[in-house]
Amino acid sequence: MSIEISGAAAGRVVGSLDGYYSVRLDGGGDVRCRPRGVFRKDGVAVAVGDRVTVKGHGSDTAEAVIDSVTARRNLLIRPPIANVDRLLIMIAAARPDPVPLVTDKLISVAEHNSIEPVIVISKADLAPERAGELEAEYRSSGFTVFVCAHGDDSGPAALKGYIAENPASVTAFAGASGVGKSTMIGRLFPMYSADRRQGDVSRRGRGRHTTREVTLHAISDETESGEPLWLADTPGFSLIDMERFDFFELDDLPFTFREFLPYLGKCRYSDCRHLKDEGCAVLSAMEEGRIDPRRHESYAAMYGELKDKKPWDKKRQ
Repeated sequence: MSIEISGAAAGRVVGSLDGYYSVRLDGGGDVRCRPRGVFRKDGVAVAVGDRVTVKGHGSDTAEAVIDSVTARRNLLIRPPIANVDRLLIMIAAARPDPVPLVTDKLISVAEHNSIEPVIVISKADLAPERAGELEAEYRSSGFTVFVCAHGDDSGPAALKGYIAENPASVTAFAGASGVGKSTMIGRLFPMYSADRRQGDVSRRGRGRHTTREVTLHAISDETESGEPLWLADTPGFSLIDMERFDFFELDDLPFTFREFLPYLGKCRYSDCRHLKDEGCAVLSAMEEGRIDPRRHESYAAMYGELKDKKPWDKKRQ
């Protein structure tokens, strides 16, 4: 469909291919455009998910350009996608076995970048006891948790209801390979899943690397903001890495554990590391059962990684 652009128009980048970006204009209609040439000189990169301003020449969309990029809330670098509002972190109760530290790193990355993490436990039928332990652990830590099992529609139905009742502009999935992300997407959004399969066939015809493209798919009609709710399609990726993941400062790390927040600033010493420090309010809360010891183990492991990171490693990022 030919879209006429009179002056400047706002929209969101929903896909990219061969140096061109597809922008869904507010109010509807997609425009294929290139970024301004000066972007490269100025070090400005466009990412799927960006809110942008587009300028064109009447209905000649081949001449449309991305004129400016609105300041981002956050940026994922693998896959490259901006302005994610909610991260659905999937963990399998078994096959593959859960790796709590990986999950907790994803949670901390999301928390540090103002993304709401939601825990989705899959394959609960394969290991019901482990699924129950994971659910109790993350619920007690303050997270929204959904448990899903093969042959039981109650978990996906509850998750779908939560998404409808708590809209977020851009939602993305994360989790290890094999946890069932594609299956879950198909159960939650069957129409989107069918479109995605058709897109995969088209992409395979264009070359073997194009299946790693990131696209946004509408999962609702337009909202009051003038655009729909978006689901990020990140084929070929199993986990999500955040810009400066695990390179935020040591002082920031405790604030990425939401169950620590009520106790921060209440330790005996202002430079408390919350590890084995005397008079630590976080450790006292853990001893009293208000903080899960397993989550604290992840905190200690992440603290060690950050502490051992050399300055030149940070600069290289």
